[in-house]
Amino acid sequence: MDLRHIQSFVKVVEKQSFSKAAQELGYTQAAITIQIKQLEETLGTKLFDRIHRKVRLTEDGEAFIFYANDILRTFNRARSFKNDEESVKTIIRVGTVGSLGSHFFPDFIYTFSQQYPLVELKIIIGTTKSLTDMIHRNEIDIMYTIDELIYEPELVNMMREPEPIYFVTKDPNIKAQKYSLDEISDYPFLLTEKGEAYRYELERHLAHESVDLNAIVEVGEIGIITKVLKKGLGIAYLPYFSVKDDVDSHALNIVDVDIPNVTMWRQVMVHEKKFLSKGMKDFLETITKI
Repeated sequence: MDLRHIQSFVKVVEKQSFSKAAQELGYTQAAITIQIKQLEETLGTKLFDRIHRKVRLTEDGEAFIFYANDILRTFNRARSFKNDEESVKTIIRVGTVGSLGSHFFPDFIYTFSQQYPLVELKIIIGTTKSLTDMIHRNEIDIMYTIDELIYEPELVNMMREPEPIYFVTKDPNIKAQKYSLDEISDYPFLLTEKGEAYRYELERHLAHESVDLNAIVEVGEIGIITKVLKKGLGIAYLPYFSVKDDVDSHALNIVDVDIPNVTMWRQVMVHEKKFLSKGMKDFLETITKI
């Protein structure tokens, strides 16, 4: 069934004339006649009676006009849905790791929601591995993580920002000098939860040097760790973005430890086949600037 035939049918009904319908639609009268005939053949019924130059709907034509109008209304809504997108509430599912979520998202959510009130953010916290699985299963739309550079089939990296990882403390017993990993291992250690990429790097160095840490707590919330550190207890291994303000204000100090420098990457990723709505594009544009 050709949409043009339905448009012509509705216009003939509106104008009660084949010639007037043809004139308004930009067709010849013969073309309109052919279109209506083809529509009648498709439907297997006669839609118009033409008696004494007057056009009248048959009984089947009277019944079909309701379907025809409904088809055209649906088509027009579908054609203009992009224009209405900004006025429709949308949901963006964002997967992130705990350290990024607690540090960046409180301010980001406030700012983004003020600018885009019709976008609802659903934040899912997980490990890079679990989030990667989720984005492949289309359970999240966007992944924001900190890890080694990710080269994953079918995933597109929208942002890469390097983040160095440092040992930090406020323990008065830890001096401004270079320490070996073994020398700091006896101090109370505050660990992030397993699954964080930089926690894995620390464990790799510990295993290489056969060193065990004096761990006193393991917690996924970096804010808790930094608050304990600032009270003068312990040492932690954290990404610089999470302690920059405290280091700048001398609330925390960087500890010089004799191991190779470690850099992780903040990365924003989407699936290559993901349709990016306007809300998602706005989100990506905003988050890649922080």
